[in-house]
Order: sequence, then structure tokens, then C-alpha cells
Amino acid sequence: LGSAPLEEVYKLMKHEDKVESKKKLDIDTSKTVVLIGYSGKQLHQHLPIIQELSKREELKNSLHLLAPMTRGAGKEYCDRVDIALKKSGYTYTLLRDCFLSNEDVARLRNATDITLQLSTTDGFSRSIVECVCAKSVLIYGNWLRYKEHLENSKLIAHAVPSIEAGIDLLKNIADCI
Repeated sequence: LGSAPLEEVYKLMKHEDKVESKKKLDIDTSKTVVLIGYSGKQLHQHLPIIQELSKREELKNSLHLLAPMTRGAGKEYCDRVDIALKKSGYTYTLLRDCFLSNEDVARLRNATDITLQLSTTDGFSRSIVECVCAKSVLIYGNWLRYKEHLENSKLIAHAVPSIEAGIDLLKNIADCI
């Protein structure tokens, strides 16, 4: 499909399952890994999502939050997200101040069980395609223009009207994984 990271995802998936990717990232393999955004840009709404997740005590023992903030992140914003994650009560992996190779990106995608794409805007980025192709369940904001892209690509995802509804759906999906 013309994407080096996507090709790397397929290559990695041939010899490494989700459990092995989680182990290599030092993530508890008994937990459902939830990706919050795919860069460090504020448009991914990390803070409101973490705030909503923080209200959900019943999820704290079963979810591991993954926040790759290696692109587009300012130090101050990363610090705020880090503090929010620490206070949230969830286990988490925050990636910042580092470069991720295509293999690193592929491993992150492969380790992800559920992708929360509740950004204020997005043009159906390659990062989202990578997540779905790595068999991550995609929950996205219905304000994003994904429906046509998903149908054309024969990909399945779940649209929600708000962050709160996204976390409600996340809970239902995580209960089934």
C-alpha cells in the first residue's frame, strides 16, 4: 500500500503476535492495550480522554493506556499528559523525546487492542490504517469523515458521538476481549 510502517506491520505480524509485542514493550499481557492518539498533538484530546477514563474505576485493572507522543508534542503538553496519566490510576506507556523506527511503530500497532481516535480533526491518516490493519478495534468520533474511507477500504470501525460515548463503547468491547 505504499507505506513503509504499514509494510512493517504486516511483516512483524507474520512472526510476532500481540502478546509477544506487549512483552517486548514491557506491557502486562493480561491487560487490554488502548491507544490514545497517534502523536503528541493536542488535537488528539489526550487530556479529556484521560479525564473521562479516570472516572471509570471498573476499567483501571484491565486496561493499559498507550500514548505515543513522539511527533508534534511540546514539552509542556507532554508534561501535562504525563501528570494526568500518573493521576489516572491506570498503568500506561508514554513515549516521548525519542525517535521510533518503522519496526517500533509496527510493534506499537501490533500491541494495541483498541484504538481511540477521538481527535478534533483527522483526514483518515496512515496511522489509523496501520492500527486497523494490525487488528486493533477502532473507535472514532463521528465528527471525523471516516465512513467513506472505511467503506472503500472494507475496514470496520465504530463511530461515537462523544468522548464519554467512546469510553462507554471501549468498556463494552474490552469486556469481550
